[in-house]
Amino acid sequence: MTASENGGKPQGPSNPAAVVRPSDLDEYLTRIKQGDRPVLSRAITLVESTLDADRRLARELIDACLPLSGRSLRLGVSGLPGAGKSTLLDKLGVMLVEMGHRVAVLTIDPSSGRTGGSILGDKTRMADLSREENAFIRPSPAGGVLGGVAGGTRASIILCEAAGYEVIIVETVGVGQSESVVANLVDFVLLLLVTGAGDELQGIKRGVIEYAHAVAITKADGANAAAAAEMLALYSELLRHMQPTDDGWRPRVLATSAFENKGIKELWSVITEFRDAMKQSGAWGRRRKDQYAQWMHAAIDDAIRSVLLRGTGVRERIEELEQEVRAGKTSPLTAAWKIVRSITA
Repeated sequence: MTASENGGKPQGPSNPAAVVRPSDLDEYLTRIKQGDRPVLSRAITLVESTLDADRRLARELIDACLPLSGRSLRLGVSGLPGAGKSTLLDKLGVMLVEMGHRVAVLTIDPSSGRTGGSILGDKTRMADLSREENAFIRPSPAGGVLGGVAGGTRASIILCEAAGYEVIIVETVGVGQSESVVANLVDFVLLLLVTGAGDELQGIKRGVIEYAHAVAITKADGANAAAAAEMLALYSELLRHMQPTDDGWRPRVLATSAFENKGIKELWSVITEFRDAMKQSGAWGRRRKDQYAQWMHAAIDDAIRSVLLRGTGVRERIEELEQEVRAGKTSPLTAAWKIVRSITA
């Protein structure tokens, strides 16, 4: 078990092998409610599993945890690799812990093409936060999911809330489509941009930036300060001419520096201002309800695919048609239709 999975300081027996694995739903639930970080990490592994037995227990666990959830602030953070997501979140997370909050960070890492595992999961990229008693950091492989958001992220949020974490941060891979996907998981979307990467690469296009509730220009320090100031002015002007987000909020732009600890307090102030405004208008509750409905439809798609692929001869038929597609004998659309017809006939 890594320090990240255990939220930093060891809890319970120092030998991971000595940590008793929960044997049933009641034990999982009891120990999660107690804030047992190793068990919380095991529960997240459970919801990420593709084994039928694990999935059944995971569904029961999420049902049991759902009444304990919903009271956190869910923050999604996206941006290109190298934009400083982990560094900024390290500073923000420590500040929030010092303010008395319990903070969980779900980092969605690139997946290995060979193993499917998290490439960066063994690295502690939030060194200060990982040492905090009231913090929990869990890396998960993206697994090829669109937008760099792991398939079990929704369930992981519920588990973290049941464990008493008040601020849940989802850090995405930042592959260019993360904003639209993570927006369906969280309350507030923060887009990080860094000078010198090129506007065309960072989402100056309306289709990407329209999901952000705030834009943070990172690494605004030293020799980069002047360029960051110019970028701040550029994006401030851009957002001034854009329509407010779908919940009526006009996005803010800030300059931040994790190195100089600049703009971190101001960023949190913007986030809490958004939360208060949305709760007052009723948009907060409506957004949460919409997200649960979207979760249901996503789970339906996943369940249908899982069940259908278990049909006799289905995988073999898929492999046959894949060869035809590769050989140019059948179009991908026709191949897909043939599979569906063979299942539903």
